[in-house]
Amino acid sequence: MANGGHRVWVIRSGDKDQAHSDFMDGRICLGWPRVGNLQEIEDNPKTFLIEYCRHYRSDGAQASRLRSSELYRFVHKMDRSDFVIYSSRTDGQVHIGRVRGDYEYLPRRNSHYPHIREVRWASVFRREDLPLEVKFAIGRRSSLYQPRDENLSAVQQILP
Repeated sequence: MANGGHRVWVIRSGDKDQAHSDFMDGRICLGWPRVGNLQEIEDNPKTFLIEYCRHYRSDGAQASRLRSSELYRFVHKMDRSDFVIYSSRTDGQVHIGRVRGDYEYLPRRNSHYPHIREVRWASVFRREDLPLEVKFAIGRRSSLYQPRDENLSAVQQILP
């Protein structure tokens, strides 16, 4: 947990920043649209894995575990007022904000990234200006994760 008991999340906008415009419009989102509305899946990580595998059979076991857990955390662990860090490949900026909305399933808004939460961006940094420890903490390739404990203090220094 970070400042005030709120979690810190790092999120990506797709392999090639495909959801960047959604992020800049105040909506963080995840893909894997074939899984459908995540609120209809039992609040249980194993059930999320089973449901993910049912729709994405060609993914390997490790990828399926990772992706299903990202979806699970996006719905059931991320809370309003949690911190979000988004490092954009499009513009080289690192955006820091707070989650402002509950999970929504909006496939008509973005059919490739239908799993959405509203966010309010509070700070923007050029990636190149950040300390090395922060770059390391936010540099993993996963779609959604929390910085490791050993990197959290460096990340906390840039939170608004």
